[in-house]
Parts: sequence; C-alpha cells; structure tokens
Amino acid sequence: AEAMFEAKMTAIDWTGRSSWSTGNGDIATVIAEKARCSDLVLLRQEDSERDVGVFENVPDNVILAAGRPVLVIPYIGFGDRLGSSVLVAWNNTREAARAVSDALPLLAQAERVEILSANPEEGEDVPGAGLARYLSEHGITAETSRTLSKDIDVGDMLLNDSAENDHDL
Repeated sequence: AEAMFEAKMTAIDWTGRSSWSTGNGDIATVIAEKARCSDLVLLRQEDSERDVGVFENVPDNVILAAGRPVLVIPYIGFGDRLGSSVLVAWNNTREAARAVSDALPLLAQAERVEILSANPEEGEDVPGAGLARYLSEHGITAETSRTLSKDIDVGDMLLNDSAENDHDL
C-alpha cells in the first residue's frame, strides 16, 4: 500500500506535499491523532460486508475526532473525475459551516456547486442563500435547492440527489 501511495504521489507531483504514516493502536484513534497535523485525510467508506470488527465505524469516528477535513471515498470507488460537480448538504449548523470552510479549496476548483437543504425550517425563504452569498465572496458560484425528506433517511436522500444530478463530490 505504501509503494502504491508513493507511486501515485510521484505521478501527480505531490511528493513534497504528502506523507505516508503508520501507527499502533486503535485505527480510528491513530488516524485522528495524525490527522490533526494534516490538511486533509482520505479514507474509504466502510464496507459493511468486509469491515466487520476491523474497519467498522472508523470513518465516522475519525470524522468526529480528527478536527480536520476528512474526505471519504466510496468503497465502490469513483469515476474518472472527482470534485467537478459538488453537492453541499446544508443545515446551517456549526458543523456544516466548518465543513464548508474546510472545503473551500475544493469548492473553488469545482465547475458546479449545489447547496441542498433537506427539510428546511418553515418560513425560510431560500435555504442556503446565506451560504451562497458567503461562497460568492470567495469567487464560488453556487445554486441553492431544497428537498423534503420525510419518508427516507436524509443520508439516503443526499446519495439519491448526488446520483440523479451527477455530483462527484
């Protein structure tokens, strides 16, 4: 795995901007500790059929403990592009604001950014309008949308929207 990582970093000319690290102990704890001195952590999504007892809940635990941005790659992989069409799930919380701030470098490179609010508060005229304004101050154009997700889990709804609208991040 380390040789593959080093080869990939060399191929994209990131040898001075990336590092391989190992550790001993609980997987999520070790990753979270190392993440605190990193710009971005890349993890693969948990595979419930393959990861029972080994990698189980690691992405969730790292996201909660790292204090740094974590990008979770689907265990099925991704296509030939990543980050050209970005879906921002927005619920106007501290955590969502922090995630968007951490993602600014990725959002700035995107061709398209959609801010999606699920189950917005009653009377909220344009959910995500404040975020769209904030992003525009950073040179990022974003469209806002809303959806009601009463019958399905919000996470599943986000995955559905992402697939339907060809988002790749």
